[in-house]
Parts: sequence; C-alpha cells; structure tokens
Amino acid sequence: MLPPLSTFPTACAGLPFITILVSLPDSFEPKRLVHLNLRFSLVLHHLWTGTKHLPSLQTLDRSYSTNLMQTPNFTGMPNLDYLNLSYCYNLEEIHHSLGCSRKLNFLYLCFCARLKRFPCVSGESLEYLYLHDCYNLEKFPKILGRMKPELKIKMGRSGIRELPSSIQYLTHITKLNLKEMRNLASLPRSICMLKSLVALDISYCSKLESLPEDIGDLLNLEKLDATCTLISRPPSFIVLLYKLKFLSFAKQNSEVGLEDGVFFVFPHVNEGLRSLEDLDLDCPNLKEFPQVNDRLCSLEDLYLSYCNLIDGGLPEDIGSLSSLKKLYLDGNNFEHLPRSVAQLDGLRFLDLSTCARLKELPDFMWMPDLYFLHLIDCMNLEEVNHSLGFFENISHLCLYNCKHLKTFPGLCVNSLQCIRTWECSSLKSYPKITGSMKVESEIHMLDSVMWDLNSNISFPHSLSQKIVSLQHDISDQIPLSLRVFTIEHPENKIPSWFHHQGRDTNVSVNLPENWYISDNFLGFAVGYSSQLIDITAHLIPLCDDGMLWMTFELKLSNHAKCDTEFFDYLECDTELSDHSECDTELQFFLIPLFSLWNTSKANGKTPNNYEITTLSFDGEIKKFGFRLLYKDEPELETLLQMRANNDEPTEHCIGTRSSRYDYSEHHDAVTSESSFSSSKKQTPELEALLQMREK
Repeated sequence: MLPPLSTFPTACAGLPFITILVSLPDSFEPKRLVHLNLRFSLVLHHLWTGTKHLPSLQTLDRSYSTNLMQTPNFTGMPNLDYLNLSYCYNLEEIHHSLGCSRKLNFLYLCFCARLKRFPCVSGESLEYLYLHDCYNLEKFPKILGRMKPELKIKMGRSGIRELPSSIQYLTHITKLNLKEMRNLASLPRSICMLKSLVALDISYCSKLESLPEDIGDLLNLEKLDATCTLISRPPSFIVLLYKLKFLSFAKQNSEVGLEDGVFFVFPHVNEGLRSLEDLDLDCPNLKEFPQVNDRLCSLEDLYLSYCNLIDGGLPEDIGSLSSLKKLYLDGNNFEHLPRSVAQLDGLRFLDLSTCARLKELPDFMWMPDLYFLHLIDCMNLEEVNHSLGFFENISHLCLYNCKHLKTFPGLCVNSLQCIRTWECSSLKSYPKITGSMKVESEIHMLDSVMWDLNSNISFPHSLSQKIVSLQHDISDQIPLSLRVFTIEHPENKIPSWFHHQGRDTNVSVNLPENWYISDNFLGFAVGYSSQLIDITAHLIPLCDDGMLWMTFELKLSNHAKCDTEFFDYLECDTELSDHSECDTELQFFLIPLFSLWNTSKANGKTPNNYEITTLSFDGEIKKFGFRLLYKDEPELETLLQMRANNDEPTEHCIGTRSSRYDYSEHHDAVTSESSFSSSKKQTPELEALLQMREK
C-alpha cells in the first residue's frame, strides 16, 4: 500500500506507477508535484474525491486505466499542460472543470469507447486534440475562444455527427482525418477555408452524401479520399483542384452502395486536375467515364473495376492519357475496348480479368513497357493479339479460366517471370518461346507457373532451352540452388517429353554412347513430383583412371511451395488464392553440363568418357523424369533409336553401351560418394571405385 504521504518530500517532482489502488488517499496533495504518471492503473476507479490543490502539476497520464469511470476536478490544476486519458475504455464523461485549464496543450482521449459527453475546452493553448475511436462521442467539443491555427485534430472512427463551423480557424492544418465517422452526414462549408489543407480523408463515412460546392477553393489539396461514401455527384468545381494528386470515390467491396437507379456521375474535366496521378472510381453505378482529352495529362493509375461498363462506357479518347501506367478494367461488361487503348504507350499494367463478354484484345504493338497482363475469367476470349509476341518486357501473364482461348502468340522471355494458364481447356498448344535471358537476377525470378495444363499441350521445350542457355551464361561460382518452373497437371503426370521415368529416390542412369555432342548438348532436364526436395547429381565413369576428380557434385535445393504471392497481389477470391493442391505440382530443374564437368581438369578426357549420371532425391519423391537436352532434338531421337535396336527398354535406362557394366543389373546400386544408398549390394568394381575417390 501507499506509504504515508507525510513522508513524501515536499519537492517531489514525479510519482511512478500505482497499479493496485482503488483511489488515492484524501491526504494526497503534494503542492510541488509536476508529473503524475498512473498509466496501466487497472484497479483505480477514480483519483480522488473533491478538489485537490496541485498548483505545480503539468502532466497527468491516466492512459490504459481500463476501470477509470470519472476524472477528477481540474480546478486546482491551473498549470496542467498534458492530459492523457487514452484507452480508458469505461470512461463516460470528463469533468466540466476541464475548461478552466487554459494552459492545456495536449489532450489525448483516443479509444475512450464509452465516452459520451465532453465539456468545453479552452482553445488558447491547445495544439493537440485526439478524439479518434471514441465511438459513442456524438458531439464535437466546444472550443472556448479562437482555435490556434496550428491545432492538430484526430477524430476518425468517432461517433461525431457534425463538425463545428469554427473549424475554419485551423488555418495551419495540413491533414484532416475523418475516416470512418459513420454518423457524419455533411461537411460544413467553412471547411473549404482551410487554405493549407493538403490531405482530406472522409473514406468510409457511410452517411456522407455530398461535398461542399466550394471544394475547389482548397487550392493546396493533394489527396481527397472519399472511398465508400454515398457521394454520387461530386461538385463540378472539384476539377479546379490543380494540385490534386489522389482522388477516390471507390465503392467496390463495401457495404456502402448507392441505391438502385442512382448513378455515380463524374464531372467533365474541361480544365484542372492536371496534377492528378491516381484516380479510383471503382463503383458499380458508374454511368460512364467522361471524355478526357488531354486534361488528365499526369494520370498514372486509373481504377475502373466492376463499374458495369458496357461498350461506349469508356471514352474514345482514353488513349490520350499519355502518362497512364496502370489501368484496371476488371469486372466490366464491354465486348470491345476503344481502339485508342492501343495508344497507351506508357502502360505497364493492364487488368481485364472477369470481363466475361470481352471478345478481343487491343493491339499491343504500341505498349512496349507492358509487363503485367491479367485475363482471368475472360471466358469469351478466343485469341490473344499476335502483337504480344513482340514484347520483351512482359513479366507476368495470367489467363486463368479463359475457357474459349484457342490460340496464343509466341512469347519473348527476356523478362518473363510468371505464366498462368489454369483451366484454359481449349488451348491446344503452348506458345513458342523466343528471346534471350542473360540477366543473373532473372534466374531467381523465373518461377514461371503454368497451372493445370491441358493434356493436349506439349511440354514447352523451347522454354527449357532458354533456361539452360541462361544457366550456361552464369559463372560456375554462383550456386545453382533454384527452382526453374512449376506445372500443375490435372493428372499429376510427368510429361512424356521425359523419356526416362521412375519412382526411386536414388537413381543411376546409363548414358547413351557418344551422348555428348559439342555445341549441341545443353544439359540434363529433371522433373519430379514432390513438395520439398533436395537433389544431388553427379557424373560417374565406369573405369576411373582418376576421372572422378574431373567432375563436380552438384546439389540443387527446391523447397517448393504454392506460389501465393501472385494471387495475393491480385486479391483473388478464396477459390483461387487458397489453391492447396501443392502435392500435385510437378517441379523442374535444368542442370547444365558445366555444373558437373570440370573442364580445367579434363586432361584430354571428354564427357563421353562418363557413362553414368546419378541422381539422389532427399525427400519424399513420388515420381521423376529425366532427359538429355539438345539444341537439335533429332540427335536424341537417333540415340534412342540405337538403344531400341539393341535392347529392350527399361524404366531406368535411356541408353545402352557395349560395356561390362550393364545398367539393367545395377540400376539400384549406389553411384555417388555418399549421397546415395540402395537396398541391393554394390558390385565389387563399383565399390572399389567409390572407395578410391573417398581416399
């Protein structure tokens, strides 16, 4: 318990936390007390009864006192400068004597959820008034005297119904946050006299139906957020906001919506708005987007999602938006886009998802910087304009559920990161891959995902060649620990493109005779079905002669997981973004020869002196595929034909040799220094070979 206050020094300048008292004792009256900190006083219901004479007290902090129900009489605190009652959830009213505190500078009352009544406050010294999240406070406190121009007010998410006209005196205020004031039905005209105002946030004021006609007088306003309000006709003078950079009247994904038959009408932009960079009009009741001419010359991001726009709803001169970089048109009902869309030469992001009636796409020839193209649920789309194949900067391409899409142009993969073709059931062939990839960082971004490939689509061999070519361009000192790309196949099958398939975790593969062809052999393509795997690969000679020292052991790590980043970016629905069938994913690695063959130690030998390649999968492997990859594929077909003429094919053999080590007898043998194990015994020759290398 608190010691006798008579023992306190009369010059006590501060009192620490008191968390167990119901109230302070009647004898508590330290006249020279300057700071009283009672934060987190969980039991204290009230400070004291009556009036205390505390002439030196400047700071009183009762924040986070969840059981505080009433404040003390402030009459005896003439020098009170700082009062913090934030997070006092059960506080219902403030003592009326607070108006006598003329030196009060900081008044914090945020998150006082039950606060209903508020006394007058002296405005002589007040610089900070925080009332946000006071849900039951319906009336703005009366300010005695003239508000200081520099007063900072926060009242977002409060229950205040009306702002005082005296708000006009806040001439120095730059930001006014009225967000989620769900009882606010109107704004006073005097708010348009705040000449220094830069940002006005009235978003989610669900009863607000209009803006003052004089809104154009806010000459320094740069941001106006009216998201999810009932405003249907912004005043025409809004176009006079020459410095405005951000403007939103979006109503999408909100409980707030205009009544049936009430349309949102955006004023014609005959002048002004030349600084506007971001315009969000996601509104199901948007009648049409006005003609833009060249007025919106700075506009970079335009959001017109789910506006129910039909043919003619977009202006024919939309192509005059010369600075436009992002265009969101998803969820609309048009069949054709204005031809001038093709003139948006600075466009980088185009979203046409869920435009179920869309029949054709614009000519992309004049959009050289386009890198994101989203065509999800464009179920009426049958083809993609061939001009897309000339793009070198395309990065992300998503065509989920384009059920009628039949043809697709070739793609340039200079910057390609992600392709998604999930449930494109009519797509018969995959696009031809062109271009060159030479940037090292693109390896880590080349996580291309082709969801749910139709069984009629052949494996994209040209893409494999490009990836291998890229890996050859990278120094062998850079660790090749990467996942190249992923396919989710409806039947979870290793494509038949992989001639050699199996289910073992430790694999030895006999290589065809003269399998290495200089300037034609690209490497080894490996595919497997698993979620978490590490792969070790090695080349093994049957007759050592010191040849093991001429090779590397390559370890590749692929901790595969569902790629949700792309869908999170789209903010797709649960059916799409919660794609959980990761166990059906097929993962692919491409292993260049240089990662296994040490040319500096070749000593006259060639890769053809190596007759076995080994693979070890460290993890639960369901199935795998293996293929030798050549620039000129007929070379491999010739080797396979030679095999067919000599031997019956086996699951673990893509080629045979005239050798005393026949892989048909030893396909389960351990064929790497320590990474492989087998249920069968090693042959004496192979065991001796491995022991020699270990020594």
